Amino acid sequence: MSAGSEPRERNRSMITAAHTIGKVVEINVNGILTNPGRSTGWCDYAVTLAHRHHGVRAEKFEHFSGLLTRHIWQDRRARALAALANDYLSFGWVVRMRGHSNGADVICRSLRYLAPGGRIESVQLIAAACPASFERNGLNDALMDGRLARVVLCCSPDDRALWAARITYPLLNLIGNGYGCLGFSGPLNVDDSIEHRVRTVWRPGFDHCDWLTPDNLLATMRMQGSPRMHQRGYGH
Repeated sequence: MSAGSEPRERNRSMITAAHTIGKVVEINVNGILTNPGRSTGWCDYAVTLAHRHHGVRAEKFEHFSGLLTRHIWQDRRARALAALANDYLSFGWVVRMRGHSNGADVICRSLRYLAPGGRIESVQLIAAACPASFERNGLNDALMDGRLARVVLCCSPDDRALWAARITYPLLNLIGNGYGCLGFSGPLNVDDSIEHRVRTVWRPGFDHCDWLTPDNLLATMRMQGSPRMHQRGYGH
């Protein structure tokens, strides 16, 4: 290789690396009682922080869910989120998801609808209002069959909303609207074969939305870790 060609090869490698890193997208999913028309929600700020600090692209999957009616459209939300992820995956993007409360449940359900061969690099479930059992919430299956590489759970024993969810589950589930309490109890029934790909972060003293305050959100996002690219064989 001539001396003159070395800078060109080095520049080509840098461009390729930048292109690969630039094709990472984080999709943020809100919980219940969120007004998508507001521009000051945590999903809005998470997009700004992802662009500013993580050097990746970010999306908001915003929607309104009522406290007692969220179950009516839950499957439709999950399918729409999967469609968004499938679109990115079809163009070679690395996809990460982050959800709070009911948004975590939407994420877990969406994994059922990924296109064949589709794989999510990681999901971060914050104060998750979905079943604690990995056998019930679908995460065992998603991790074992390759639809998902890794999971980060943000849990607190002082989450009052999820404490109430656990108490009211038998009653609300009569109408199919019981809330899970993964973010309160921590994960249960995690298969031994994928346990090393599940990280649980405990923050005693944190209430349901404390993870998302302007002072805490960046630290919460960083708990998900850096994207692990396809070329590195992530998730194995």
